[in-house]
Amino acid sequence: MTPVPFSWHNAVQSGNLLAIEAEDFPLKGDWALIESADASGGAYLQFNGKNHYAAAQDAHAITKQINVPQAGTYVVKWYMRQPSDAEGDKSNDIWIGFPDAIQKGNGQTITGFHKYFGRSKGRFGMNGQIEAHHKHSWLNVEFPKPGTYTMQVSGRSEFLQVDQFLLYRELNADDVLELLEVGR
Repeated sequence: MTPVPFSWHNAVQSGNLLAIEAEDFPLKGDWALIESADASGGAYLQFNGKNHYAAAQDAHAITKQINVPQAGTYVVKWYMRQPSDAEGDKSNDIWIGFPDAIQKGNGQTITGFHKYFGRSKGRFGMNGQIEAHHKHSWLNVEFPKPGTYTMQVSGRSEFLQVDQFLLYRELNADDVLELLEVGR
């Protein structure tokens, strides 16, 4: 029997890779949709509000229902970019939360919104870590059963640009990059 080639489309359908375009989030607050050929879906979101480093603000919290076809623990990454004139670690983070799933960071279960950050200038880059309990780690989200779950983000630093969120399981980052190139 000849194996079926593994493609980006198959990965999404099988639940190994969930690609969520940032522009699919319903907007509110100081989020803006920016059309751009640089972005995977032809557009990205930019947070045009003030910095909100102390806590997530309801006025700038956007929510998306995501369909998770297979239960399991997924690594969370994103394609983001800082404006080219942003200082080192400026314009590079949001608040993120999955209120109806099990969030894990630093080997611990965590709840609520947490700082999620990355660094990339000039082009959208895949990265992303969470800061929980003053330590940095990957964000893992466990979805106990297939179904619809809630993903929330809230503006944290001004002028951050978000293209896409990636949730993957049973893959490594190189596999994800390869699948994304096939799908583009």
